[in-house]
Amino acid sequence: MGTEPEQFVHSRYIIAWASNIHGNNVHLWPFIEEARRKGAKLVVIDPYRTRTAKLADWYLPINPGTDAALALGMMHVIISENLFDADYVSRYTVGFEDLKARAQQYPPAKVAHWTGISAADIRQLAREYATVRPSVIRVNYGIQRSDGGGMAMRAVTMLPCLIGSWKELGGGLQLSTSGAFGLNTEALKMPELMQKSLGRPARVVNMVQLGRALNTLTAPPIQALFVYSSNPAAVCPNHNEVVRGLKRPTFSPWSTSSFSPTPPTTPTSCSPPQPFSNTKTYRPPTATTTSKFRTRRWIPSANAAPTSTCPRARRAHGLSTTNASAKPWIP
Repeated sequence: MGTEPEQFVHSRYIIAWASNIHGNNVHLWPFIEEARRKGAKLVVIDPYRTRTAKLADWYLPINPGTDAALALGMMHVIISENLFDADYVSRYTVGFEDLKARAQQYPPAKVAHWTGISAADIRQLAREYATVRPSVIRVNYGIQRSDGGGMAMRAVTMLPCLIGSWKELGGGLQLSTSGAFGLNTEALKMPELMQKSLGRPARVVNMVQLGRALNTLTAPPIQALFVYSSNPAAVCPNHNEVVRGLKRPTFSPWSTSSFSPTPPTTPTSCSPPQPFSNTKTYRPPTATTTSKFRTRRWIPSANAAPTSTCPRARRAHGLSTTNASAKPWIP
């Protein structure tokens, strides 16, 4: 869940954090363009100069794997300059004092050394994000593709809690809105087909453990893999083990619908990501070192619509495009 795409038109400060909206989130782009016509500023934080970065009002290239440091550096400025929403923090979050102590360890000058973003730019980003309202962050999964990626995502999601932007229409943060509609997922999966073909429920293999499953799972072993919108040779942990499993002589050819540079027949052509040169001096926060600051509950925007009003989204979920009160189609 997160800020609805339609609410971005009300935003006045939009941060695309590791998110190439113009390239792979095109349904959101028209709402951002409408917001910009009304005076909103678009800031892009990304190691790569994407199509979105080229169109942004301000592009901040960041060293890979240092997103948590930047988020904590922004918190340092916001807290030190008293730009956070004290009332919202006291009512709807827990662990603020721990977060405050942790953020003090990330002054902009120190963060600049890790991230490659100047201390002046870090201060400007933090001040604008906290004061130009409503402000919203569109974050994407690229943040997670590095050491400590999960904690980096967690650090970024603390920012709207700190400034209280969840209470504003056009504020908050968006990662995925796929849980917004109550689809009958069990009916869509049609478990009776598994029972008919296998005589039992199908096994579930965690994608994080794909390498181990391909090489050690028995009774029976995995003989084929169908990949949809992913690139396991590049994104799964234990790269060498994954590639070894994909190259097994008894392994059948696999298919993919991903627009990845890794051809289905040559998964080894994608090299493992190389560590950033500064990783010896920067260690991302871990679960044991990051504060326990979190929201008690999600506070929706006061004027937020209960369901999407986007015609394309409504059609995709079986909703009437003329009657907003129509019930979704549930198989």
